Amino acid sequence: MPERAIEEYKIAEEPYYLPVDNEIGLFEAAHAAHLPVILKGPTGCGKTRFVEHMAWRLERPLITVACHEDLSSTDLVGRFLIEGEETVWHDGPLTSAVRHGAICYLDEVVEARKDTVVIIHPLTDHRRRLPIEKRGTILEAPSDFMLVVSYNPGYQSILKDLKQSTRQERERHRHQDEGCGQHPSRSESIGECAADEPRHQRRGRVGSDDRRS
Repeated sequence: MPERAIEEYKIAEEPYYLPVDNEIGLFEAAHAAHLPVILKGPTGCGKTRFVEHMAWRLERPLITVACHEDLSSTDLVGRFLIEGEETVWHDGPLTSAVRHGAICYLDEVVEARKDTVVIIHPLTDHRRRLPIEKRGTILEAPSDFMLVVSYNPGYQSILKDLKQSTRQERERHRHQDEGCGQHPSRSESIGECAADEPRHQRRGRVGSDDRRS
């Protein structure tokens, strides 16, 4: 990716997002602490819009990858391509995000193959680095880089696919818009609520489910 191209991933105008609780503050705290974030919620509940809003708010480029079963680690990291008589390396979206200190958003990460998900592990713990095996190099993530992944609650395998250090060091945002008395375009973050539960009794829980698992 050319150096100038990263500017194309910056969001110029504020995406509309109506906060439900303190999810904005938690996301900002995770970014400041160099922690990854996982967003959980059904399709259409506002996960992507929330990430777009936070990228605009933090003034960081946002590189989004729609994960699918054919997504390979090469697609994320990069590959050598023949251009004329030369072999030229081209960064993948994950490498570009790390190199330029952007926010990398892996949408519906459980759709990707397990061997593909493994490559994000070094970026989710204290190492914050991306090994590029085809080039024999290791790319250190700058302080502005942030990894965000999302998944649909119908796919629970993500809790098993990510290694323990990933589960321990993440901030999980749960987005749920059914049964919470919220407008469909809004999302319930950091915890879930029952349909008849008073708002003042709802509590955000960060990592509590991980301790029980």
